[in-house]
Amino acid sequence: MTPRSAQRFAHRSGGDAASLHWRGPVAGFLGLIFGGIVLLAAATTPARADQTDAALTPLFERLAQPGLAEQEARGLEFEIWHLWNQSGSPTIDLLMGRGKQFDDTPRELTQAIALFDAAVALAPGFAEAWNKRATAHYLQGDYPAAIRDIEQTLRLEPRHFGALSGLGLIMVELGETEKALRAFRLALEINPHLSDIAEEVALLETDLAGQGI
Repeated sequence: MTPRSAQRFAHRSGGDAASLHWRGPVAGFLGLIFGGIVLLAAATTPARADQTDAALTPLFERLAQPGLAEQEARGLEFEIWHLWNQSGSPTIDLLMGRGKQFDDTPRELTQAIALFDAAVALAPGFAEAWNKRATAHYLQGDYPAAIRDIEQTLRLEPRHFGALSGLGLIMVELGETEKALRAFRLALEINPHLSDIAEEVALLETDLAGQGI
C-alpha cells in the first residue's frame, strides 16, 4: 500500500459492525474495499441469497441516488453486503467464516486461501467466495492472483463496488493511475456515497493534471 493510500483509507473501519476479522494496519480499509460487513446481529437467512437475489435490484437503485443521508446510504450498503455474503449453503458459510477469522500473517493467509479455494471449488458461482480470496491474495502481495479473483467477482456481480474499489487500489499501487481511475469511477457510478473513493479520485486526477504540465 502506498503511504497516501494508507492515509486515505485507514480511517474506514466498516462502521459499527466490523468487516473482515483480519487484523493489522490495513484491516479497516479492507472492510469496505473487499470484505463487506459481517452481521453481528442474528438474521433470518433465506434459502438462497447471494449476488443473484432479486432483492438487490431495488437496493442498488436507491443507493445510486445522489443526496442520500449518510445513515441511509450506510444502511443500504449493509443490506447489500448481507445478501452478497449469504451462500445458501451451511458448508460454504462455514468455510467462509473460518477463512475470515485468520490473521494477516503469511502462514495464516495461506490457510485462509485454502479455505476460500474450497469454497470457490464447491460454489464457483458464489461471487463473495472469489472476493474474499482476492482479499487474502492482496494481503499476501500477490496482485496478479487478487486481480484474477476480482475479475471473476465482477463477472458474477458487475455491481460489486467493493471489488471495483479494490481493483482501483491495486492499480494505484502498481502505478496504473488511469486504470485506477476507471475502476474507482465505476464503483462511484454504482455507489456514489463512497466518500473515500471520491477523495482518492480527486487526488489521482490532480496527479494526472500535474503530470500534463
